[in-house]
Amino acid sequence: IDRKGYVRTTLGKKSIPLHRLLVESFFDLPKDIDFTIDHIDDNKLNNSLDNFKIISNEENISKGWTQTKDKRIEMSRVRKHLSHNFRLKGDRRDTEEINIFKIIMKTIPISEVRIGDLVESFNIELDKVQYKKVEAVHELEVKKENQIKISFKDGYIVTSKWHPMAVKGVNGYFYKRSDELEIGELGVNHRGEVDKILFIDSNPKISEEYMDLTVQGTNNYFASTDKSDNFYLTHNTRKGAIAVYIEPWHIDVKDFLDLKKNSGEERRRAHDLFPALWLNDIFMKRVQEDALWTLFDPYEVRELTELYGDEFTKRYLELEKSEGITKSIISAKGLWKDILRSYFETGNPFLTFKDSANRANPNKHNGMIRSSNLCTEIFQNTSPNYYKIKVTYSDKSIDIFEEEELITVDSGMTKPAKKITALDSIGDKQVWMVDKEMTDGDTAVCNLASINLSKVNTKEDIARVVPIAIRMLDNVIDLNFYPLAKVKKTNEKSRAIGLGVMGEAQMLAESKIMWGSDEHFLKIDEVMESVSYFAIKSSSDLAVEKGIYPTFKGSEWSQGIFPIDNANKEACKLVDRGGLFGYTHDWQELKEKVKVDGMRNGYLMAVAPTSSISILTGTTQAIEPVYKRKWFEENLSGMIPVVVPNLSPETWEYYTPSYDLNQNILVKAGAIRQKWIDQGQSLNIFLSLDKASGKYLNEIYMNAWKYGLKSTYYLRSQSPEAMSDVEDRSQECVGCQ
Repeated sequence: IDRKGYVRTTLGKKSIPLHRLLVESFFDLPKDIDFTIDHIDDNKLNNSLDNFKIISNEENISKGWTQTKDKRIEMSRVRKHLSHNFRLKGDRRDTEEINIFKIIMKTIPISEVRIGDLVESFNIELDKVQYKKVEAVHELEVKKENQIKISFKDGYIVTSKWHPMAVKGVNGYFYKRSDELEIGELGVNHRGEVDKILFIDSNPKISEEYMDLTVQGTNNYFASTDKSDNFYLTHNTRKGAIAVYIEPWHIDVKDFLDLKKNSGEERRRAHDLFPALWLNDIFMKRVQEDALWTLFDPYEVRELTELYGDEFTKRYLELEKSEGITKSIISAKGLWKDILRSYFETGNPFLTFKDSANRANPNKHNGMIRSSNLCTEIFQNTSPNYYKIKVTYSDKSIDIFEEEELITVDSGMTKPAKKITALDSIGDKQVWMVDKEMTDGDTAVCNLASINLSKVNTKEDIARVVPIAIRMLDNVIDLNFYPLAKVKKTNEKSRAIGLGVMGEAQMLAESKIMWGSDEHFLKIDEVMESVSYFAIKSSSDLAVEKGIYPTFKGSEWSQGIFPIDNANKEACKLVDRGGLFGYTHDWQELKEKVKVDGMRNGYLMAVAPTSSISILTGTTQAIEPVYKRKWFEENLSGMIPVVVPNLSPETWEYYTPSYDLNQNILVKAGAIRQKWIDQGQSLNIFLSLDKASGKYLNEIYMNAWKYGLKSTYYLRSQSPEAMSDVEDRSQECVGCQ
């Protein structure tokens, strides 16, 4: 490497920048490359060779090369990407050629792969193998029954049944679940070559110890099934995130509030989780009344998670009087203060309202809503996996019971089906064998899209655009890739979608409407009515064309009950449009149509955060006021400079920064939108520290409950003297961005 950072290569004896040789030309070079060293500049060398593997030998060391750090040089492959710095001893410059570095490429067990290594990675878009940096290494466990072995003409791949696999079709590559592959299809084998699938073994019985890698970019990469076995191809996907919901009667609720605190015992913290509270009406009323609140062990009162509204309240009061169960009695207001304190300090837990969500559930006939998602805009029925009891009798006849179903055996005893044994007889038939068969529960799916209100905000434009969006989202259900069979089954059963909006702040600024004014409330009421109307109408039209969703019968849709019919009474008072005759559309006619034609989708609307797509489309984020008139947006893509759209002297005053607003205005605006939305909305609260107080926080979130909001999202706090113009969105759900 010369004084200018250039390297003389054996390829045509030319000199080119080292970083270009390694980064841009690496894949076209021979596997073994010798570098002639003229002079080494430590900084240039480290910067240029960063992330590459090197080897060194005793001959090179004896020629005067040593380490600046007192550590032995490995005589084999050095893994730490030149964290070892080499320096020339004495006065040897430009006089002696010393061959010290060599890029190596070889096959090793995946157990030896380290972060920063480069691994072969097949890019289906470029149809070739590249080398990608390893960003993380994970040890996983994949049960034998979840493994699958795909044999090609040359070699085989073993992976989990739900992994996406690259398949080559007429129009290029596409992904399929491993367990949906077919013999004869062209897949990509363990060498990254197109190869015909000859055999598929759904029960290979290979080691359950798997190694998984996260590699740079979204590509396929080669990995091993048991740390040393044959390499296989798998798929690198974006990081996931987990939101955990509990109810305020949970006996560990106070520990739950501390999960994301920066102080305290580290083993009792979970900094990467997103905690959320599933609050019910009786708790909020107890807070208002400064009454006592009873905590229970969830193992002893499991039925509370299956109830809401009046039924929940009735059972909760019974349990408070019950003897023989674990209880802890505390102050409801004291717990509420702890919740708000944690919310203010960490932005968590998210506050969501169980009874408000379930009262307005259009599919309450077919289950209940047990939580929201990470971004708190999805409200759909879910259910846990459960077991059924299969009873085989001595005459080989079979009965199947629910786990908790009460069965009277011939001895006269009545007991849950799960406690039946081979010693029992039922209906004069001797029980021979009892098996438990697991049945999949329901897992909700987010199929999201957003209408840009800065471009689409008139009745005519909404009527034109919404049907296209609804059709697109409905198609996504059929075209989507599902990681688990039960997820696909749930989505096809409810055909749930989530049409939302973005660009509200831009729409208001360009219309010269101040945020929080009566004009603002009236405008969004009219716009959201139109979006709701045409979303319902479009789904009903699709039902005529493609069929109704499987569980339509018995739903509120089938009875002509729409989101506006479940609207909170206090929220309805926020805008006066002249009562029934103030509506823009003929809702009664639409209700009659839906009763006859049905609905294609069980859930229709949900307002996601859109923190990334709003920037890409050049509008403001979702339903929020602007963070500032200009700032830097920080997300997984890095730092992005942002200026609000069409900022000018005419629009300046109408772009009111979010921290300058009374946050009760955001709550009221959210309540007006919620009247027309069957699911929910991601609603952030922005609090400047100079305005922060327990009274103010209590007022904001009590109003959120009072006006019938189903959820709030982050509480974003900011010091009044903060000079930062950076807004970090990196921890939001990527799918909702």
